[in-house]
Amino acid sequence: MSKKRIDFLDGMRGLAALYVAIFHAFGEVRDNTVREFPQSINSFLNPFMYGNIGVDVFIVLSGFCLMLPILNAGGRYSSSELKSYFFRRAKRILPPYYAAWLLATIIVTIFPVIAATPGATWQGAKSPISNTVILSHLFLVHNLQMEWELNINGPLYSVATEWQIYFLLPLILLPLWHRYGIYGLLIVAGILGIIISASVPGIVGARPWLIELFALGMAAAIYYRVSKKYSIGRLKLLCTASWVTAWIAHILILRPTDFQVIIADYLVGIGTATGILLLCNANEVDASANRFNALGLFKSKPLMYIGMFSYSLYLCHMPIIAAVHALVWHLDFSPLESLVVEFVIGIPCALIFSYIFYWIFERPFLAKRPKNENEIVDKSYKIA
Repeated sequence: MSKKRIDFLDGMRGLAALYVAIFHAFGEVRDNTVREFPQSINSFLNPFMYGNIGVDVFIVLSGFCLMLPILNAGGRYSSSELKSYFFRRAKRILPPYYAAWLLATIIVTIFPVIAATPGATWQGAKSPISNTVILSHLFLVHNLQMEWELNINGPLYSVATEWQIYFLLPLILLPLWHRYGIYGLLIVAGILGIIISASVPGIVGARPWLIELFALGMAAAIYYRVSKKYSIGRLKLLCTASWVTAWIAHILILRPTDFQVIIADYLVGIGTATGILLLCNANEVDASANRFNALGLFKSKPLMYIGMFSYSLYLCHMPIIAAVHALVWHLDFSPLESLVVEFVIGIPCALIFSYIFYWIFERPFLAKRPKNENEIVDKSYKIA
């Protein structure tokens, strides 16, 4: 096997982050309660209304990327390595998160008109000046209560969810794998997520079932680096079936129950994990990826470039999109005109701002980029 870095993962991150930004741009215009959005346009853009898919992809990618260096180190963490692991995770995730949180807090406080504008996500921002909201965001537990989660910047909930999963990796998920193998890991992680969701009041918004998607990413890394015993044909069938079923479930289920959302997320997780394995195999066979295929798409320069600052894009896109929406709303633009402005101005401005944010608050805390896949360090992006 070659020693190349698995660079197409950056392209996957870039596409996932861009998809989430498009989802929120569309939602800000479509889901207001005052101006009716054209049904024809709504039907055409409906596939962009499932932002949870982007989060699902990032969680699987995180499990995959964090498991690779563990496998390189023998599959276990010593006590000293465990301290280093938590330090690296904190250094990677927390500085950009706190900077984005402070920025959103300032915006909501100084410009309350943005949160007061009819829209989807940012309407829940409200005023962030309360002890419970501030403390819950400070300690990354704001995802545990809906009234905390929606304040300041709704998309930040998944940062808290992934941060909590980081603690489960060495303390629960790795021991499960060592004791019961891959299938035991996946079964117990899946059941654990559902039990937490059903038994803890108000925690559904945290989507604790994402533990299973993280475990799926771990399993993909184990298959890729250790067992390498998988059928390409079966992987293609499972990947295709999972994604097709997930899309059908999202499109046809207009008012899903929590259980239906869990099943749909699990399908996306399976499709993403099997897709990563397929792309890893294709990356070894066709390193150039000049043809138009999935590998070539994820290795495209635009997506890989966005993937470089995808965490910053995820953290920062919502305030920019909401501000643009507030502007066009008060200029009395029609819903269709507002949508055009969001796509032509809002998303590009979010990309530009996030890129600047990346160089100031994210890039200084990144580890050195690996030259080959055997040197990958645990620097996965929150989507994380």
